[in-house]
Parts: sequence; C-alpha cells; structure tokens
Amino acid sequence: MLRSEGAGPSLSDHDQLLPQPQAALDALKTFVKEKAILSLSQTIAIVKSLYRRVKVQTVNEGFLETCPEEQAIALMDEVQGAAAALVENLEL
Repeated sequence: MLRSEGAGPSLSDHDQLLPQPQAALDALKTFVKEKAILSLSQTIAIVKSLYRRVKVQTVNEGFLETCPEEQAIALMDEVQGAAAALVENLEL
C-alpha cells in the first residue's frame, strides 16, 4: 500500500502486526510451561528418590484435604530455599 512519507502505519500494516503479540504470548506460555514441567519433574523425582513409598500419582491431587491452608503455606515457606537451589541447578 502506498502512503506519503511520514504517514503512520496503514490498515494493512495493522492487520499484519496484530497477530504478532498473540504469537509471542503463546510462545512465552509454552516456554514457561515447559520449564515448570521440567522443574516439577525434577522435584518430584527427588522426593521419590528420598521417600520410595510416596505414590507419585497422588501428588497431582495436591495437599491432603486435612492440611489447613496455614500449614500448606508454612510448608511452602519452609521449602523455598531448597526450591531456589534446585532452580539454580536447572540452569534456566
């Protein structure tokens, strides 16, 4: 599309640029999801290696129903340092 010097983007330029942010967002979501899966896989594997009796299938159910929210938060706070160390080992 021809336009005069200094004119802003044309309608066709806008139509071409519009899908780009969505594609970038989709790529970012995929990247983050892959890194989260990698991180959680390593974490669950470490737990399984330390506690052979842990049933990995139950991990996807989350905390026990009898675990109050305050206790879950305290547990997450307790393991935050170890989690940070694992992330450093993953070289993300």
